[in-house]
Amino acid sequence: MTGSSGKRSWDLKVERAEKHLEEVKDQITAYALKHPYRPVRARQPKGKRNIWLYRLEMTEEPDPMIPIIVGECLYGIRSALDHLAVAMAPRSRKGSAAFPVEATDPWKRNDKGAFVYDEERRISFTSKIRGIPADAVAMIKEAQPYRRDRPEVDALALISRLENADKHREPVGMSYGLAKFESQVRFRNHVLAQRSEPGLYEHGAEVAKFDFGFAYRTDPTFRPPPESEVQVEFSGTAAVAIKVAGIEGHFGMPESLEILVAWMRDVAIPELSPFVRKD
Repeated sequence: MTGSSGKRSWDLKVERAEKHLEEVKDQITAYALKHPYRPVRARQPKGKRNIWLYRLEMTEEPDPMIPIIVGECLYGIRSALDHLAVAMAPRSRKGSAAFPVEATDPWKRNDKGAFVYDEERRISFTSKIRGIPADAVAMIKEAQPYRRDRPEVDALALISRLENADKHREPVGMSYGLAKFESQVRFRNHVLAQRSEPGLYEHGAEVAKFDFGFAYRTDPTFRPPPESEVQVEFSGTAAVAIKVAGIEGHFGMPESLEILVAWMRDVAIPELSPFVRKD
């Protein structure tokens, strides 16, 4: 399908997805500029009062529109794939054509030679690509997540899974916290604790832990000072990430979304466009 601008529908959908991506970037930048975090001293249980513990407190949540915009971006990418599939299918198959996405091999067999999964999955997959040129079908099959070592984190699998969840159940899952944080705790001329960590630290995460052992060793009568006399230097970047159920860790934003958009724009469309039918 070609729009009035002469651009094809899948190109237009990716362009729109790129605009959503820019919106997400703006929202994340605005959130980071608020510096919505602080270290908070946690009360320790009896018997550990000599150990001081600080935890991360995120003082503000990201804009709730962020997962909505991410969902719209993913929908555009996923829809562009289906538009491509329809454009490659003969006229008689356009009502049934689609771009299949499978994280597990529908044709997998067990030790006895029987199919592991229901026949409906194989029928559905075959129906979606019937009539599409053989070379394009080979590319579609090669792109399937189940052909990867870790199909659950494959770009196509993430696009399909996140978009499907957003469309049918709930917005894309998000986590937020502090990325690349650094902390240093000082008392007088002593550094009591120092940390520099990558990754995303969520609300409630431990960011500093120490005691005054050095003081007790030199002065048995030493008593911990008021909290105001302890300097806690703390920095980092407030960040937002995609959280996928069942997958450990986070997918950093906007980098992960940039990768998904780029895969569609720079890989899927250029490789499959030559097979689009003239009619």
